[in-house]
Amino acid sequence: MSRRERRSRDEPGFVHRFEGPEVLAELLGIAGSPLEPEEVLRRFRAGRAEGAEAGEVIPTLFPEAPRFPSPEVARCLFQNLLGLWDAAQSPEFRLPSRSVAPRRTHPEKVVIPGLPGPTGPDFAYVQAVRAWLASDRRARDRLSDSFENRQDALLGSLDERGLSDEGWGVLRQLAFELHAVLEHADGAAPASVPPEALEGDPAAKAPVELSGLVDQALASAEQDSPGPVPAAERETIRTLGRQVLGALWEARARR
Repeated sequence: MSRRERRSRDEPGFVHRFEGPEVLAELLGIAGSPLEPEEVLRRFRAGRAEGAEAGEVIPTLFPEAPRFPSPEVARCLFQNLLGLWDAAQSPEFRLPSRSVAPRRTHPEKVVIPGLPGPTGPDFAYVQAVRAWLASDRRARDRLSDSFENRQDALLGSLDERGLSDEGWGVLRQLAFELHAVLEHADGAAPASVPPEALEGDPAAKAPVELSGLVDQALASAEQDSPGPVPAAERETIRTLGRQVLGALWEARARR
């Protein structure tokens, strides 16, 4: 399965399911829509009255292309939107009352990390860059574009390993974070990583402290992902994660 197929394929079990205004409001906020569920319902009813299809109205809910932290969040949002679209067909349908809660707010901006110490990025520095990227969408988008453009060969190599979606997602996120940290720390993106760089144990040349990022990525996936990395695949992901770490570290010298 190619990366494009991973990103665009229809997930099995996709259903139209509206889970309530609280759930929809949270998902809309994550994806970057400024609208509340009540306004979405009004737009859906207006669109239906004009004979529009759901696929024509839903894009108007977002001032920019929606962004998602994971495919599962995207799937949940569109399941909820399509469920609400179906419900909007009935004139009697009303949104349930929501519990009083403050308007969702965007995370506070985090101070941009400065230069790392003389030995280069360490674990604390990685955490600081992560926190900054989580709070600054423009910086995250810029570094994500850089990663996609520079590390296409690396992503292609990982994609050809026959991994589960969960395992591939863990490695992709790990690779992006490492690339982003190194680009921010050095002021220039690491060089492109060729497939042959993912051989042996190149992580032995990276700081020992950073090797813990691989185990952390796996542990986080077990807690937060829509599905856990298959048990039989975890050692493969751990090995590949170390190879990605080492290969990107070595790519700093070739940028």
